[in-house]
Amino acid sequence: PAWSLQWMDTERIYDVADKALYEEASPYVEDWVRGCRRALRRLGLSFEWQRRHLEEDLHLSTTRVEAVAPSTEYPGLAEIRVVHEVVFRVTDLAHPEAARVGLPSGQEFATTESSPVSRGTLTTVKIWSWCRSSLLEPRQGAAFHGSPIKRVPIPTLSGKSICRFQEHLQRGDFELRPPSPLLRVVQEDRTTDWAAVERMSRRIADDDYTLDAFYRDLGAFPELDLYFLEGAGGGAAATISGRSIGDEYQRTIGALFATYWLLRLSGDGRCGFCFGVDEKYRPIQADAGEERLYPAEKRMRFYQESCWAEFDRLLRDAGLLVEDGSGGVAVNSQRVTTLLALTAVHDIMKVKALLPTVERGHDGYNGYMAGDTIGDHDHALSYVMEYFPELLPSFAGLEDAERRSVCFTQCGLCFNHGWLV
Repeated sequence: PAWSLQWMDTERIYDVADKALYEEASPYVEDWVRGCRRALRRLGLSFEWQRRHLEEDLHLSTTRVEAVAPSTEYPGLAEIRVVHEVVFRVTDLAHPEAARVGLPSGQEFATTESSPVSRGTLTTVKIWSWCRSSLLEPRQGAAFHGSPIKRVPIPTLSGKSICRFQEHLQRGDFELRPPSPLLRVVQEDRTTDWAAVERMSRRIADDDYTLDAFYRDLGAFPELDLYFLEGAGGGAAATISGRSIGDEYQRTIGALFATYWLLRLSGDGRCGFCFGVDEKYRPIQADAGEERLYPAEKRMRFYQESCWAEFDRLLRDAGLLVEDGSGGVAVNSQRVTTLLALTAVHDIMKVKALLPTVERGHDGYNGYMAGDTIGDHDHALSYVMEYFPELLPSFAGLEDAERRSVCFTQCGLCFNHGWLV
């Protein structure tokens, strides 16, 4: 994060010819090492955490003087900046406390800042993402294979939802209403953008409907935001599966992306399914080279030897693809909508704070007594679907026959969407 060092004397007028202004350790501003420590506090890292887990890379840290004309902050004036670029390394990526900044996998992480306003407290949520720098190479002897793990960024609307969730949690102003107080307060009055859902279901196999556009349209499902309830209900930052909540979101998006590629097997689906995409969400091609396809041998074998006709038959048997009357096939948009909605909600009950409690009138539900918290995430979701469907708008808005199909798949078969990742 960027940070401006504070002047020691804000009333003084300085002479631009004074060389001390441009020294690495200028006496006129706060010590830059202290400034770095304060800047890292913006990432939620205490001074003690920094002391234990960070070390400066003296070979990559630099100080330079640069002129900016005209100034971006003071129109009509020239500006001279002394810039300290300081590189820190995390000393032990595998340490459990490194997860606070999304390591070792390089996933996004969020911080919150609260400030008083006239009508209470304003909470700001900031989403931080890792990016690879050409300046930072792995240390000698460090293991590195091909490209880093790819993760999709957190959507802007989801970031706003996280902020709203955090405000409710900090205020503690929600009523203890069934089946789960937190689920009730974060989902009540939320709606699914059915126009966007209809668009992606109808266009999912179109040549000009890109994965990037598909990912943006997935924001139509409000239930996807529930995976970001980090630490809700007692500070636990893990889901029932043992993965971080951010990981469950990534896995769910992975299942949705797999659905996208499987419905495009006659076009770019095979390459996207086997090799993934580049930074612009374009499918990587089979001739991209061994480093780009890592692990190339395994991917190429799957690409060349898989029985793709069986994948196609599965899609037809599921009613996702249908005959179009002219000898070809077309997407059954209603069925695709159902599959996308099911995939969006299927694992939300792995967030422990959302688990429902059995009401008195439902005593004995799947062996759970009244007052019990349903610990099995599949049974928990089934309970909400059956008795409180309004809290799952992407399920409640489906046609009756499609809802029955979802209940059978989710509650009867306990289908594992991880099979598609």
